[in-house]
Amino acid sequence: MGNIHTEREKREYFEEIYNNTGKAVYRYIASKCYDIDDIRDLYQETFFQIYKKVASSDIKIENPEAFAITVAKKQLSKHYSIAKRLKNSIEVYKLDLESEKYGDKVDCAAAAEESVTVKRAYRIISSKPPTVRKILFLRLKLEMSFGEISSQTGISKKNTERIYYKTISELRRRLRNTDDSERKCNYDETGKNGKESI
Repeated sequence: MGNIHTEREKREYFEEIYNNTGKAVYRYIASKCYDIDDIRDLYQETFFQIYKKVASSDIKIENPEAFAITVAKKQLSKHYSIAKRLKNSIEVYKLDLESEKYGDKVDCAAAAEESVTVKRAYRIISSKPPTVRKILFLRLKLEMSFGEISSQTGISKKNTERIYYKTISELRRRLRNTDDSERKCNYDETGKNGKESI
């Protein structure tokens, strides 16, 4: 395994662990957490604990990925007390809409329309149970396969696929119905010839 003595060696070793295990740890936390809003805090705290371990020892970790997952498990257990779980059961997943930025060459009207669509989708997704939101997050954000999601969450692959496709179908239908309603409303206001009714 080898030893590490200087601060520089420990810092470089920690960076090596982070680069080699970061994706696996993130996927594990995202799969096991109760609310996906907690992923960032759990992820940061996991690697903070790993850094403390590296900084306090001169001996390299035998199996860094297994160790990192063990630390993540402990952070999940610590984070989710019974009271926390009850609190989280009524919270909704919040999309960071403010982080969406459009380039100078993007049509402003199209950007505004897309932003409205995202907000509508957010409202629909927010109304779904935590398990449904988690599956969407793992599939769309982390690009995990249904087999990987099933393995990490304990939900059967068949049920994972059913939940995902049913939710996506509902999302498309409801967004399409909203657009149709708005077009009808605009049509009624302007008249059949596209001119304002008198």
